[in-house]
Amino acid sequence: MSVGSGGDLGIVRNRVEEAVLAEGRPLDDLTVPPPADPRKVAKAGRSWVRKPAGPTPFDGVPDPTTAAWFATQAIESEPLDGDGEPLPWAAFADPEVRATWSSGTRRIDPKEQLLRADAAAVTAASGDPAQVALTVPHRSFGWGLLPAPLDAGARLALRGAGDLLDLDAALTGELRARDVLGLRAYGLPGVTPEARERMLAVVADPTADPARRLLLSALVASPEDHHGLVVELGPAPYTWVNPTTRGDQVLLGDPHLLVAVAAALPDPDARRTLWFAVDDRLRQGGSELTTSFTRPDLALVVFGEPVLAGLVARKWIAGYVVKRATAVLQRLSGPASVPWALQLAVDSSKVTGAVRAWLVEHRAVVGAFDGSLNAARTEQLVAAVPDLVEAGQTEFAHPAAAAAARLVVTQSAEQADAGAFGADALPQWWAAALAAEEAYSDGQSVKLPRRLPDWVTATPLVLGGRPLGAGDAEAVLTAAARTVPDGPRRPLVAAVVAHMSAAERDTAGTHLLRGWITAGERTQDKPFARAGAVLGADGWVDEVMQRVREWNEGRYNRAKFGLELVTLNASSAAAAALASAESWKKGGMDWVAAVQLGALADLLGLSVEDLGTRLLATGDLDARSTRVLDYGSRSFRASLRPGGTVVLHLLDADGRPSGKPRASLPAANGSDDPLAVAAAKKALKALRATVTEVGRTQAARFEGAMVDEKPWTGADHATYLAPHPIVNPLFRALVWRAVPPDGSTVLVRMDEGGEYVGVDEETHVLPADASVTLVHPARLTAEERDAWRAHLADHELVAPFPQLDRLEVVGPRADDGSPALPVGTIHPGTLHGTLSGQGWGMAYADGGELATAYDRAFLAAGVVATLHVTGVVLYNPAVSGDQRVLRLRVARGNTVVPWADLDPIVAAEIDRAVAALHTKVVADA
Repeated sequence: MSVGSGGDLGIVRNRVEEAVLAEGRPLDDLTVPPPADPRKVAKAGRSWVRKPAGPTPFDGVPDPTTAAWFATQAIESEPLDGDGEPLPWAAFADPEVRATWSSGTRRIDPKEQLLRADAAAVTAASGDPAQVALTVPHRSFGWGLLPAPLDAGARLALRGAGDLLDLDAALTGELRARDVLGLRAYGLPGVTPEARERMLAVVADPTADPARRLLLSALVASPEDHHGLVVELGPAPYTWVNPTTRGDQVLLGDPHLLVAVAAALPDPDARRTLWFAVDDRLRQGGSELTTSFTRPDLALVVFGEPVLAGLVARKWIAGYVVKRATAVLQRLSGPASVPWALQLAVDSSKVTGAVRAWLVEHRAVVGAFDGSLNAARTEQLVAAVPDLVEAGQTEFAHPAAAAAARLVVTQSAEQADAGAFGADALPQWWAAALAAEEAYSDGQSVKLPRRLPDWVTATPLVLGGRPLGAGDAEAVLTAAARTVPDGPRRPLVAAVVAHMSAAERDTAGTHLLRGWITAGERTQDKPFARAGAVLGADGWVDEVMQRVREWNEGRYNRAKFGLELVTLNASSAAAAALASAESWKKGGMDWVAAVQLGALADLLGLSVEDLGTRLLATGDLDARSTRVLDYGSRSFRASLRPGGTVVLHLLDADGRPSGKPRASLPAANGSDDPLAVAAAKKALKALRATVTEVGRTQAARFEGAMVDEKPWTGADHATYLAPHPIVNPLFRALVWRAVPPDGSTVLVRMDEGGEYVGVDEETHVLPADASVTLVHPARLTAEERDAWRAHLADHELVAPFPQLDRLEVVGPRADDGSPALPVGTIHPGTLHGTLSGQGWGMAYADGGELATAYDRAFLAAGVVATLHVTGVVLYNPAVSGDQRVLRLRVARGNTVVPWADLDPIVAAEIDRAVAALHTKVVADA
């Protein structure tokens, strides 16, 4: 990946890492500090694991209690003895135990066993071992807690300097790369001149193992002599015991060996040269140098940009994107880091907040950056300019950022020139809203500090381009902060947001959200985060949902609170966001989102079903399903086509579309407003995401409603669905049945104007009290189905899911007319995906771990269909064994319903499910 162009990354190194490097300064003091307070150690350690304040938890030599805490946290699980019983770590002091114990196929290294045993002994002697030992599981931090040099520091604190080097083992080939890194950091205590000569003799022996020669050279040779040996041996062919994980039989192809050898080279250029030489040699064999280090921090310190490029290009941050990206950002501080930080935000919207925080923290570096950026990274930089200007950085060397900053400063100056509302200039509605606020009582109280925090009072509250005065703004912020969880907007807040533009609302809401995060996300400050929720608009919802995705990587309570904030926003964007989160299985967010949708429905006085009809996101499209995106000097019209495609046209001076349709917005030119360009591209991306999400959620909802024959009133359908700018084009090809109170029936579809037309092109007006259902083809005659197929084909309309052709799927039959069940095996994940995609759910076994059936309730018919299977693991179907479909049962209560007596819709849907399984099953040999 070509992002940076060399230059200073400003990689932050701690003292231990500095001592590892050849040009670094040795550690000044190897004295072990006295043991620290176990409670303070545990508290600080847990805090660092959850949200690291720095790249590493300690520098130099830690005290024994700190060393013990971090050593025990690196244990993945409590070991078990041969009988499966828990084995105390202190038992590893027994050599016989160490010789026989293993975990699966991985045997714990003897030195690690002794270190863990000593750590356990220290925690037991602390007087309160529960506060120290094993309080945080290993999986809570993706890389393990201690990189190689710090692990050596923990060993020194727990076992003494003499344990760092086993000379005889090192000379015979048992020296590990991580041992070399630790020894380079903490020195070679106790190594005599004679021992050093023995090690140098191995280094000079051309018949010795090359890998051993290089490792010993990294310990005892001068940087210049070590460089000479590296040049001599280099990335030569080498026979590794396990070539699949050892660099494809190339010396130094193993990344851990490479880091240890490179750290002893005399300068950064020599290290980078070695990296590229090894990588080139591997590429000649069809491979490449892996960046999948157990802990990439030290590799980044040793090699710099090549490792950073590999990490980003390989999407190494997937799975723990925010935590790992934040850890890398903590390592960067130089001007050459700017494009890399921006690239992280380009690659994943989850890390936008972390990148924005880094840019603000290093605003002077960002302001001085004048390198080249591609369009995507430029957009990220321009989008961050308002935050940078707010933080005091108004001068930028990069032209796009400079232009954006000038606009931000100009807008701020215009607001200042307009002046704040004076007491005699407040709008007429203000006095009434203030009186209503003073009289309002919801029977609940929210505790606020006597004085609002500075970051709260700094919230920009602007109405129609004019800021509120300090006293009036504080009244609004106080009212907003007094909003109770799951409560409505208070009178003053409701009045104010009704007179603010969406941009003004988002500015206030996101300021409070970011301020709460920056202030440490303290519980006592949550009322001010809620204030942001009731003030913010759709842009605030987007930012909170980005944060929720970040927090859902291990900070589940914080993610849950984020969804609670979205509920308080009580908007169509909030409803859409919660509906989207219903598909997030990680962290149980699907359940939390469902609960919050119910809370939102209660807040608005609606049913959840009505919520799904009345609060559908529009993506800011107008009644014609179009929206104008402004570049400042030119504008583009975005139009939503049937099928979900968003196309763009340049608008001429009269506002008419011109030129050919295009799929994306063009790059900015010299006359465009850079802030407007960034906003337009962000808006287009959000529009497409909204269209996709509304299409996904409503397709599932409409298909279920068709099967269950759920009705809408004519009034709701004509008000909320037919004219909806996304629902109409996406679902225009669906056929609806309207039944007025007189019992007559008419079949219609929605047209592009939000009206209803029949198969004969006649326009119909639905009575407000009509019952409108999405008609199932089993309720239509063959003639009606054929006529509607021809009508839709004439209009080039395609249904978003099978409707008219739903009955065409019919498989082999059993003697009673029911579908013959597939014979053979089917992968459990395939089985689960196929059935759950058609509305079938796992039948939970009481107290067991297996689901032995899938159910589908047909509400209108009052029956439940059950497909019995071999047995699927409840919480992870994919790990179950291959499945067989055993039998089908349809019952009303406890009474089995014969196939011949089934409602045609029930029979048709069971046919579809079984036919789908027939296509997935592997027949028995």
